[in-house]
Amino acid sequence: PNSNSSNQQIRMKIENLSGQIVEYKMKPTTTFCKLKSVIENRDGIPIEEQRFVFDGMTIYNDNKNRQDYGLEDGSLLLLVLRL
Repeated sequence: PNSNSSNQQIRMKIENLSGQIVEYKMKPTTTFCKLKSVIENRDGIPIEEQRFVFDGMTIYNDNKNRQDYGLEDGSLLLLVLRL
């Protein structure tokens, strides 16, 4: 077993507001809050307006990571605006 498996980066695909799919590389333990910060810096969408949907489930807890929701390498998240 590789003891560094928690440090290996995975690919997360995010469909943004314009329908483009953008790939982000992140550690499995990266929180959704950190991912939203990266998107805010890249696309200018404020963190508080971002919401992710995965497989029909809205991700509400920004302090959790992709492992908490069962997302795997290459999983696709939909970015929507918070209403």
